[in-house]
Amino acid sequence: MLRPQSLANVLRIVVTIAGDLLIACGAVAAIVLLRTHVDLPLTRELLPPGKFPLGAENLTVFSVAAVVALGLSGFYDFRVSPRHRPTLLLALPLQMALVAIAGTLLEVSWPRTVFVAVPFLEAAGILAWRALAARLWRGERRSAIVIGEAAVLRELLRRLPDPITLAGLVSLDEAVEHPLYAGRMGDARALEGIASADEVIDLGGGDVAERRLELLELRGPRGFLCRPAAADALVTDAPFGSLGEHLLVQVSMPGAYGVGAALKRVVDVALGSILVVAASPFLAAIAILVAIDSHGPVLLRQRRTGLRGAPLLMWKFRTMRADHAGSELALDDDVRVTRVGRWLRRYRLDELPQLLNVVEGGMSLVGPRPEMPDRIAVIAREVPHFGLRLFVRPGLAGLAQTSAEYDQPPSVKLIYDLQYLCSWTPVLDLTILVRAVVTALSGRGV
Repeated sequence: MLRPQSLANVLRIVVTIAGDLLIACGAVAAIVLLRTHVDLPLTRELLPPGKFPLGAENLTVFSVAAVVALGLSGFYDFRVSPRHRPTLLLALPLQMALVAIAGTLLEVSWPRTVFVAVPFLEAAGILAWRALAARLWRGERRSAIVIGEAAVLRELLRRLPDPITLAGLVSLDEAVEHPLYAGRMGDARALEGIASADEVIDLGGGDVAERRLELLELRGPRGFLCRPAAADALVTDAPFGSLGEHLLVQVSMPGAYGVGAALKRVVDVALGSILVVAASPFLAAIAILVAIDSHGPVLLRQRRTGLRGAPLLMWKFRTMRADHAGSELALDDDVRVTRVGRWLRRYRLDELPQLLNVVEGGMSLVGPRPEMPDRIAVIAREVPHFGLRLFVRPGLAGLAQTSAEYDQPPSVKLIYDLQYLCSWTPVLDLTILVRAVVTALSGRGV
Protein backbone atom coordinates (compact mmCIF):
# COMPACT_ATOMS: atom_id res chain seq x y z
CA MET A 1 0.00 0.00 0.00
CA LEU A 2 1.56 3.26 -1.10
CA ARG A 3 -0.04 5.69 1.32
CA PRO A 4 1.44 5.20 4.79
CA GLN A 5 -1.44 7.15 6.39
CA SER A 6 -4.24 5.57 4.37
CA LEU A 7 -7.16 3.79 6.01
CA ALA A 8 -6.42 0.68 3.94
CA ASN A 9 -2.84 0.55 5.24
CA VAL A 10 -3.98 0.97 8.85
CA LEU A 11 -6.64 -1.70 8.34
CA ARG A 12 -4.06 -4.05 6.84
CA ILE A 13 -1.80 -3.63 9.87
CA VAL A 14 -4.69 -4.15 12.32
CA VAL A 15 -5.93 -7.28 10.53
CA THR A 16 -2.38 -8.68 10.31
CA ILE A 17 -1.77 -8.10 14.03
CA ALA A 18 -5.11 -9.74 14.89
CA GLY A 19 -4.14 -12.78 12.84
CA ASP A 20 -0.74 -12.97 14.54
CA LEU A 21 -2.36 -12.81 17.98
CA LEU A 22 -4.69 -15.68 17.09
CA ILE A 23 -1.78 -17.74 15.70
CA ALA A 24 0.28 -17.21 18.86
CA CYS A 25 -2.65 -18.12 21.11
CA GLY A 26 -3.46 -21.14 18.94
CA ALA A 27 0.15 -22.33 18.94
CA VAL A 28 0.37 -22.12 22.73
CA ALA A 29 -2.98 -23.87 23.19
CA ALA A 30 -2.09 -26.64 20.72
CA ILE A 31 1.28 -27.39 22.33
CA VAL A 32 -0.14 -27.34 25.87
CA LEU A 33 -3.04 -29.65 24.94
CA LEU A 34 -0.63 -31.97 23.17
CA ARG A 35 1.70 -32.10 26.19
CA THR A 36 -1.12 -32.71 28.64
CA HIS A 37 -2.64 -35.61 26.63
CA VAL A 38 0.19 -37.18 24.60
CA ASP A 39 3.36 -38.71 26.03
CA LEU A 40 5.94 -37.34 23.61
CA PRO A 41 9.50 -38.63 23.07
CA LEU A 42 12.20 -36.90 25.09
CA THR A 43 9.67 -36.03 27.81
CA ARG A 44 9.49 -37.76 31.17
CA GLU A 45 5.76 -37.51 31.76
CA LEU A 46 2.58 -35.72 30.73
CA LEU A 47 2.40 -32.05 31.60
CA PRO A 48 0.11 -31.55 34.61
CA PRO A 49 -2.73 -29.14 33.68
CA GLY A 50 -1.94 -27.01 36.72
CA LYS A 51 1.67 -26.55 35.61
CA PHE A 52 0.67 -24.32 32.68
CA PRO A 53 -3.05 -23.45 32.70
CA LEU A 54 -4.48 -22.07 29.49
CA GLY A 55 -5.62 -18.91 31.18
CA ALA A 56 -5.69 -15.33 29.96
CA GLU A 57 -2.40 -14.43 31.66
CA ASN A 58 -0.26 -17.09 29.96
CA LEU A 59 -1.89 -16.63 26.55
CA THR A 60 -1.48 -12.86 26.82
CA VAL A 61 2.24 -13.10 27.63
CA PHE A 62 3.03 -15.33 24.65
CA SER A 63 0.76 -13.55 22.13
CA VAL A 64 1.76 -9.99 23.07
CA ALA A 65 5.43 -10.98 23.06
CA ALA A 66 4.93 -12.43 19.57
CA VAL A 67 3.36 -9.23 18.21
CA VAL A 68 6.00 -7.01 19.83
CA ALA A 69 8.81 -9.19 18.44
CA LEU A 70 7.27 -9.21 14.96
CA GLY A 71 6.83 -5.44 15.09
CA LEU A 72 10.41 -4.82 16.20
CA SER A 73 11.61 -7.14 13.44
CA GLY A 74 9.76 -5.14 10.76
CA PHE A 75 6.86 -7.49 9.98
CA TYR A 76 4.30 -4.65 10.07
CA ASP A 77 6.19 -2.32 7.74
CA PHE A 78 4.80 -3.20 4.31
CA ARG A 79 6.97 -0.64 2.54
CA VAL A 80 10.34 -2.38 2.97
CA SER A 81 12.35 -3.37 -0.06
CA PRO A 82 12.98 -7.05 -0.97
CA ARG A 83 16.58 -6.68 0.28
CA HIS A 84 15.33 -5.83 3.77
CA ARG A 85 12.62 -8.44 4.29
CA PRO A 86 12.07 -9.29 7.97
CA THR A 87 12.95 -12.80 9.09
CA LEU A 88 11.40 -15.15 11.62
CA LEU A 89 14.92 -16.25 12.55
CA LEU A 90 15.14 -12.94 14.39
CA ALA A 91 11.52 -12.45 15.44
CA LEU A 92 10.84 -15.79 17.16
CA PRO A 93 14.01 -15.90 19.31
CA LEU A 94 13.22 -12.29 20.26
CA GLN A 95 9.72 -13.39 21.28
CA MET A 96 11.12 -16.12 23.51
CA ALA A 97 13.52 -13.64 25.07
CA LEU A 98 10.58 -11.37 25.89
CA VAL A 99 8.64 -14.34 27.30
CA ALA A 100 11.62 -15.25 29.47
CA ILE A 101 11.85 -11.68 30.77
CA ALA A 102 8.11 -11.69 31.51
CA GLY A 103 8.47 -15.02 33.34
CA THR A 104 11.20 -13.55 35.52
CA LEU A 105 9.11 -10.49 36.36
CA LEU A 106 5.99 -12.58 37.05
CA GLU A 107 8.00 -15.26 38.88
CA VAL A 108 6.64 -17.96 36.57
CA SER A 109 8.57 -21.03 35.39
CA TRP A 110 7.58 -21.89 31.83
CA PRO A 111 7.65 -25.61 30.86
CA ARG A 112 10.69 -26.22 28.63
CA THR A 113 8.80 -28.14 25.95
CA VAL A 114 6.20 -25.39 25.64
CA PHE A 115 8.91 -22.74 25.56
CA VAL A 116 10.81 -24.55 22.78
CA ALA A 117 7.94 -25.98 20.70
CA VAL A 118 5.67 -22.93 20.43
CA PRO A 119 7.97 -20.95 18.07
CA PHE A 120 8.06 -23.82 15.54
CA LEU A 121 4.27 -24.00 15.37
CA GLU A 122 4.05 -20.20 15.23
CA ALA A 123 6.51 -20.13 12.32
CA ALA A 124 4.29 -22.39 10.22
CA GLY A 125 1.18 -20.42 11.09
CA ILE A 126 2.74 -16.99 10.46
CA LEU A 127 4.17 -18.02 7.08
CA ALA A 128 0.78 -19.38 5.98
CA TRP A 129 -1.03 -16.27 7.29
CA ARG A 130 1.39 -13.93 5.48
CA ALA A 131 0.85 -15.81 2.21
CA LEU A 132 -2.93 -15.59 2.61
CA ALA A 133 -2.79 -11.90 3.59
CA ALA A 134 -0.67 -11.09 0.53
CA ARG A 135 -3.38 -12.59 -1.68
CA LEU A 136 -6.12 -10.71 0.16
CA TRP A 137 -4.40 -7.36 -0.40
CA ARG A 138 -3.31 -8.02 -3.94
CA GLY A 139 -6.46 -6.26 -5.15
CA GLU A 140 -5.39 -3.04 -3.38
CA ARG A 141 -3.14 -1.97 -6.27
CA ARG A 142 -4.06 1.55 -7.34
CA SER A 143 -3.68 3.09 -10.78
CA ALA A 144 -1.49 6.20 -10.56
CA ILE A 145 -0.53 9.15 -12.71
CA VAL A 146 3.13 10.04 -12.18
CA ILE A 147 4.40 13.60 -12.61
CA GLY A 148 8.06 14.46 -13.08
CA GLU A 149 10.86 15.53 -15.36
CA ALA A 150 11.21 13.44 -18.50
CA ALA A 151 14.51 11.85 -17.43
CA VAL A 152 13.03 10.76 -14.10
CA LEU A 153 9.94 9.31 -15.81
CA ARG A 154 12.06 7.32 -18.28
CA GLU A 155 14.12 5.87 -15.46
CA LEU A 156 10.95 4.95 -13.59
CA LEU A 157 9.59 3.13 -16.65
CA ARG A 158 12.72 0.97 -16.77
CA ARG A 159 12.18 -0.18 -13.18
CA LEU A 160 8.48 0.22 -12.42
CA PRO A 161 7.84 -0.87 -8.80
CA ASP A 162 5.23 -3.51 -8.02
CA PRO A 163 2.72 -1.63 -5.79
CA ILE A 164 1.19 0.49 -8.58
CA THR A 165 -0.48 0.19 -11.93
CA LEU A 166 0.61 3.03 -14.16
CA ALA A 167 -2.34 5.09 -15.44
CA GLY A 168 -0.48 7.99 -17.05
CA LEU A 169 2.67 10.08 -17.26
CA VAL A 170 2.81 13.88 -17.04
CA SER A 171 6.12 15.59 -17.77
CA LEU A 172 7.40 18.92 -16.57
CA ASP A 173 9.67 19.54 -19.54
CA GLU A 174 9.98 17.49 -22.73
CA ALA A 175 7.61 14.81 -24.02
CA VAL A 176 8.02 11.12 -23.15
CA GLU A 177 7.51 8.43 -25.78
CA HIS A 178 5.01 6.11 -24.12
CA PRO A 179 1.40 5.04 -24.82
CA LEU A 180 0.31 6.41 -21.44
CA TYR A 181 1.92 9.82 -21.86
CA ALA A 182 -0.80 12.40 -21.05
CA GLY A 183 1.11 15.57 -21.88
CA ARG A 184 2.90 18.31 -20.00
CA MET A 185 1.72 19.77 -16.72
CA GLY A 186 -0.92 22.34 -17.62
CA ASP A 187 -2.27 20.54 -20.68
CA ALA A 188 -6.02 19.97 -20.55
CA ARG A 189 -5.69 16.20 -20.94
CA ALA A 190 -3.07 16.01 -18.19
CA LEU A 191 -5.13 18.13 -15.77
CA GLU A 192 -8.24 16.03 -16.43
CA GLY A 193 -6.31 12.83 -15.75
CA ILE A 194 -4.78 14.23 -12.55
CA ALA A 195 -8.20 15.21 -11.21
CA SER A 196 -9.77 11.80 -11.85
CA ALA A 197 -6.91 9.34 -11.21
CA ASP A 198 -6.96 6.91 -8.29
CA GLU A 199 -3.60 8.25 -7.22
CA VAL A 200 -1.19 11.01 -8.26
CA ILE A 201 2.53 10.84 -7.52
CA ASP A 202 4.67 13.95 -7.96
CA LEU A 203 8.37 13.10 -8.26
CA GLY A 204 9.53 16.70 -8.04
CA GLY A 205 11.28 19.14 -10.34
CA GLY A 206 10.33 22.65 -11.38
CA ASP A 207 8.39 24.93 -9.04
CA VAL A 208 7.52 22.27 -6.47
CA ALA A 209 5.80 24.54 -3.94
CA GLU A 210 3.40 26.11 -6.44
CA ARG A 211 2.64 22.77 -8.09
CA ARG A 212 1.72 21.14 -4.79
CA LEU A 213 -0.91 23.82 -4.19
CA GLU A 214 -2.22 23.38 -7.75
CA LEU A 215 -2.40 19.62 -7.30
CA LEU A 216 -4.29 20.02 -4.03
CA GLU A 217 -6.82 22.25 -5.79
CA LEU A 218 -7.24 19.67 -8.57
CA ARG A 219 -7.39 16.63 -6.31
CA GLY A 220 -9.33 18.07 -3.41
CA PRO A 221 -9.18 16.57 0.10
CA ARG A 222 -7.90 13.13 -1.06
CA GLY A 223 -4.69 14.86 -2.14
CA PHE A 224 -1.66 13.15 -3.66
CA LEU A 225 1.78 11.72 -2.94
CA CYS A 226 4.96 13.66 -3.58
CA ARG A 227 8.69 13.18 -3.27
CA PRO A 228 9.90 15.40 -0.43
CA ALA A 229 12.93 17.62 -0.72
CA ALA A 230 15.55 17.51 2.02
CA ALA A 231 14.20 20.77 3.47
CA ASP A 232 10.72 19.22 3.85
CA ALA A 233 12.08 17.01 6.61
CA LEU A 234 12.66 20.17 8.67
CA VAL A 235 8.97 21.08 8.82
CA THR A 236 7.05 17.80 8.63
CA ASP A 237 6.93 14.64 10.73
CA ALA A 238 4.72 12.70 8.28
CA PRO A 239 5.68 9.06 7.70
CA PHE A 240 7.29 8.20 4.39
CA GLY A 241 6.05 5.78 1.76
CA SER A 242 8.10 4.73 -1.25
CA LEU A 243 8.00 4.24 -5.00
CA GLY A 244 11.08 2.29 -5.93
CA GLU A 245 14.01 4.39 -4.73
CA HIS A 246 11.86 7.51 -4.27
CA LEU A 247 10.61 8.44 -0.81
CA LEU A 248 7.03 9.72 -0.82
CA VAL A 249 5.03 11.80 1.62
CA GLN A 250 1.25 12.06 1.66
CA VAL A 251 -0.45 15.43 1.14
CA SER A 252 -4.18 15.35 1.88
CA MET A 253 -6.94 16.78 4.06
CA PRO A 254 -7.76 13.83 6.32
CA GLY A 255 -10.66 15.54 8.08
CA ALA A 256 -12.41 16.46 4.84
CA TYR A 257 -13.03 13.04 3.26
CA GLY A 258 -13.59 9.40 4.12
CA VAL A 259 -13.56 8.16 7.69
CA GLY A 260 -12.00 11.38 8.99
CA ALA A 261 -14.86 13.51 7.65
CA ALA A 262 -17.47 11.09 9.03
CA LEU A 263 -15.82 11.06 12.46
CA LYS A 264 -15.56 14.85 12.49
CA ARG A 265 -19.25 15.19 11.63
CA VAL A 266 -20.33 12.72 14.31
CA VAL A 267 -18.36 14.68 16.92
CA ASP A 268 -19.85 17.96 15.67
CA VAL A 269 -23.42 16.69 16.00
CA ALA A 270 -22.92 14.97 19.35
CA LEU A 271 -20.81 17.61 21.10
CA GLY A 272 -22.62 20.50 19.40
CA SER A 273 -26.01 19.23 20.62
CA ILE A 274 -24.69 18.87 24.17
CA LEU A 275 -23.27 22.40 24.08
CA VAL A 276 -26.53 23.87 22.75
CA VAL A 277 -28.49 22.32 25.61
CA ALA A 278 -25.89 23.28 28.22
CA ALA A 279 -25.60 26.86 26.97
CA SER A 280 -29.33 27.51 26.46
CA PRO A 281 -29.87 29.38 29.78
CA PHE A 282 -26.83 31.54 29.03
CA LEU A 283 -28.04 32.17 25.47
CA ALA A 284 -31.42 33.27 26.80
CA ALA A 285 -29.79 35.68 29.27
CA ILE A 286 -27.65 37.22 26.52
CA ALA A 287 -30.71 37.60 24.28
CA ILE A 288 -32.52 39.56 27.02
CA LEU A 289 -29.49 41.86 27.51
CA VAL A 290 -29.24 42.54 23.76
CA ALA A 291 -32.96 43.36 23.57
CA ILE A 292 -32.79 45.73 26.55
CA ASP A 293 -29.62 47.49 25.40
CA SER A 294 -30.81 48.65 21.95
CA HIS A 295 -33.64 48.38 19.48
CA GLY A 296 -33.52 45.78 16.76
CA PRO A 297 -33.47 42.00 16.31
CA VAL A 298 -31.63 39.94 18.91
CA LEU A 299 -30.25 37.45 16.38
CA LEU A 300 -28.90 38.05 12.89
CA ARG A 301 -28.22 35.65 10.03
CA GLN A 302 -25.17 36.94 8.22
CA ARG A 303 -24.32 35.69 4.73
CA ARG A 304 -21.06 33.74 4.55
CA THR A 305 -19.41 31.19 2.27
CA GLY A 306 -19.59 27.59 3.44
CA LEU A 307 -18.36 24.17 2.38
CA ARG A 308 -17.15 24.13 -1.26
CA GLY A 309 -18.44 27.66 -1.77
CA ALA A 310 -22.07 26.94 -0.83
CA PRO A 311 -24.01 29.87 0.70
CA LEU A 312 -24.13 29.88 4.50
CA LEU A 313 -26.44 31.93 6.72
CA MET A 314 -24.54 32.20 10.00
CA TRP A 315 -26.34 32.91 13.28
CA LYS A 316 -24.95 35.65 15.48
CA PHE A 317 -26.07 37.90 18.32
CA ARG A 318 -26.47 41.47 17.14
CA THR A 319 -23.65 43.63 18.50
CA MET A 320 -24.20 46.84 16.47
CA ARG A 321 -26.98 49.37 16.42
CA ALA A 322 -29.58 48.22 13.92
CA ASP A 323 -29.52 51.53 12.01
CA HIS A 324 -25.73 51.48 11.61
CA ALA A 325 -25.00 47.82 10.87
CA GLY A 326 -23.05 47.09 7.69
CA SER A 327 -20.89 44.50 6.02
CA GLU A 328 -17.62 46.21 6.94
CA LEU A 329 -15.47 44.54 9.59
CA ALA A 330 -15.69 46.21 12.99
CA LEU A 331 -12.64 48.10 14.23
CA ASP A 332 -11.43 48.90 17.74
CA ASP A 333 -13.73 51.50 19.37
CA ASP A 334 -16.17 51.21 16.44
CA VAL A 335 -19.04 53.66 17.07
CA ARG A 336 -21.56 51.24 15.59
CA VAL A 337 -21.02 48.67 18.39
CA THR A 338 -23.48 48.79 21.32
CA ARG A 339 -22.48 48.65 24.98
CA VAL A 340 -23.57 45.01 25.38
CA GLY A 341 -22.22 44.26 21.92
CA ARG A 342 -18.76 45.47 22.87
CA TRP A 343 -18.75 43.09 25.84
CA LEU A 344 -20.05 40.22 23.73
CA ARG A 345 -17.40 40.78 21.06
CA ARG A 346 -14.62 41.03 23.59
CA TYR A 347 -15.42 37.58 24.97
CA ARG A 348 -16.65 36.27 21.60
CA LEU A 349 -20.04 35.43 23.05
CA ASP A 350 -21.77 36.89 20.01
CA GLU A 351 -20.71 33.75 18.12
CA LEU A 352 -22.36 31.25 20.48
CA PRO A 353 -25.53 30.93 18.35
CA GLN A 354 -23.35 29.39 15.65
CA LEU A 355 -23.65 26.16 17.62
CA LEU A 356 -26.99 25.89 15.80
CA ASN A 357 -25.14 26.08 12.47
CA VAL A 358 -22.87 23.27 13.69
CA VAL A 359 -25.75 20.97 14.57
CA GLU A 360 -27.66 21.66 11.35
CA GLY A 361 -24.57 20.94 9.23
CA GLY A 362 -23.50 24.29 7.82
CA MET A 363 -20.50 24.62 10.13
CA SER A 364 -18.11 22.55 12.22
CA LEU A 365 -16.91 23.12 15.75
CA VAL A 366 -13.37 23.56 14.38
CA GLY A 367 -12.36 24.82 10.95
CA PRO A 368 -11.41 27.98 9.05
CA ARG A 369 -13.66 30.87 10.00
CA PRO A 370 -16.32 31.65 7.36
CA GLU A 371 -15.79 34.74 5.20
CA MET A 372 -18.24 37.03 3.43
CA PRO A 373 -18.66 36.11 -0.26
CA ASP A 374 -17.57 39.52 -1.58
CA ARG A 375 -14.56 39.51 0.73
CA ILE A 376 -13.50 36.04 -0.52
CA ALA A 377 -13.64 37.32 -4.10
CA VAL A 378 -11.33 40.21 -3.20
CA ILE A 379 -8.92 38.07 -1.18
CA ALA A 380 -8.75 35.37 -3.88
CA ARG A 381 -7.43 37.93 -6.36
CA GLU A 382 -4.62 38.87 -3.96
CA VAL A 383 -3.93 35.50 -2.32
CA PRO A 384 -3.72 32.57 -4.75
CA HIS A 385 -5.20 29.26 -3.58
CA PHE A 386 -7.28 30.94 -0.86
CA GLY A 387 -10.16 28.74 -2.02
CA LEU A 388 -8.43 25.64 -0.61
CA ARG A 389 -9.89 26.46 2.80
CA LEU A 390 -13.39 25.85 1.37
CA PHE A 391 -12.80 22.08 1.16
CA VAL A 392 -13.96 21.77 4.79
CA ARG A 393 -16.90 23.20 6.69
CA PRO A 394 -16.11 26.57 8.25
CA GLY A 395 -15.63 26.39 12.00
CA LEU A 396 -16.82 28.04 15.16
CA ALA A 397 -13.13 28.08 16.15
CA GLY A 398 -10.06 27.88 13.92
CA LEU A 399 -6.31 27.47 14.19
CA ALA A 400 -5.75 30.89 12.61
CA GLN A 401 -8.07 32.52 15.15
CA THR A 402 -6.37 30.90 18.15
CA SER A 403 -2.79 31.36 16.89
CA ALA A 404 -2.66 34.43 14.63
CA GLU A 405 -3.46 38.05 15.41
CA TYR A 406 -6.88 39.36 14.36
CA ASP A 407 -5.44 41.96 11.97
CA GLN A 408 -2.87 39.72 10.27
CA PRO A 409 -3.26 39.52 6.48
CA PRO A 410 -5.26 36.71 4.81
CA SER A 411 -2.05 35.21 3.37
CA VAL A 412 -0.81 34.48 6.90
CA LYS A 413 -4.15 33.08 8.03
CA LEU A 414 -4.22 30.85 4.94
CA ILE A 415 -0.99 29.23 6.08
CA TYR A 416 -2.58 28.42 9.44
CA ASP A 417 -5.70 27.08 7.72
CA LEU A 418 -3.70 24.86 5.36
CA GLN A 419 -1.65 23.57 8.28
CA TYR A 420 -4.88 22.62 10.02
CA LEU A 421 -6.42 21.03 6.92
CA CYS A 422 -3.40 18.85 6.13
CA SER A 423 -2.55 17.95 9.75
CA TRP A 424 -6.05 17.32 11.09
CA THR A 425 -6.56 14.86 13.91
CA PRO A 426 -9.30 14.65 16.56
CA VAL A 427 -6.66 15.65 19.11
CA LEU A 428 -5.87 18.81 17.12
CA ASP A 429 -9.57 19.72 17.10
CA LEU A 430 -9.74 19.28 20.86
CA THR A 431 -6.61 21.41 21.32
CA ILE A 432 -8.05 24.23 19.21
CA LEU A 433 -11.35 24.14 21.10
CA VAL A 434 -9.52 24.45 24.42
CA ARG A 435 -7.45 27.33 23.07
CA ALA A 436 -10.60 29.04 21.79
CA VAL A 437 -12.24 28.82 25.21
CA VAL A 438 -9.10 30.21 26.88
CA THR A 439 -8.92 33.04 24.32
CA ALA A 440 -12.59 33.93 24.88
CA LEU A 441 -12.34 33.86 28.68
CA SER A 442 -9.21 36.04 28.60
CA GLY A 443 -11.14 38.74 26.74
CA ARG A 444 -8.77 38.82 23.78
CA GLY A 445 -11.66 38.98 21.28
CA VAL A 446 -12.45 41.98 19.11
